[in-house]
Amino acid sequence: MEYYYCKEDKYNNIHSIDNVIITYFLTCTLDFALGHIKMISDCSSNYWEKLNVSRCSRYCYFNNIIHFDDGIYLKLGKYGIWLEDSKKFELLPKFQVEVNPNKHFKKDSFKRIIDFIEHYCSSGNLDKYDYAIDFPGKTVDEIQIFSSRKEKGLYKGTKYRGQRNKNGYCKIYDKGKEQKIDDIITRVEHTCVRNCALSFEKLYI
Repeated sequence: MEYYYCKEDKYNNIHSIDNVIITYFLTCTLDFALGHIKMISDCSSNYWEKLNVSRCSRYCYFNNIIHFDDGIYLKLGKYGIWLEDSKKFELLPKFQVEVNPNKHFKKDSFKRIIDFIEHYCSSGNLDKYDYAIDFPGKTVDEIQIFSSRKEKGLYKGTKYRGQRNKNGYCKIYDKGKEQKIDDIITRVEHTCVRNCALSFEKLYI
């Protein structure tokens, strides 16, 4: 396994950031940004786009969504308030990127996105990230959570607490199996959301 950046604690457990969502203000027009992003995107078999999307919570209120390189999500033009005079929602010059840095940080496609951000974006806000801890040599059954008021669940061997994508959501699963490697590694992921207090669980191993 490879990490963009990680820390190893005194128990040899590995801490890293697994997934991030960051929103920036654009310093260029939305049309220019959309054209530039489409130009630098890797239009491979897994490329898809949803352009001129109507305001809908399913798409996080963004007007344009682009996905490429197996897991890089880009959103442009965030819907704002309703404008009574023009009978439509305002469109804010915002750009959002969702990516797993551990998976994409070395790729040329990701470097092109970073270059775009450096030249055409400002005032970025970290909206959400997943804090991950890997426990080498420990199985999913050896890691337990007690005294939590969050709703618990089990799906295909993955244990979780809380609601998906919500602050404090906790997921415990077999990382070795996911990576298709023989090593026994259990991962614990916590979702942290901007402007919300950290809500970590107590883990018993």
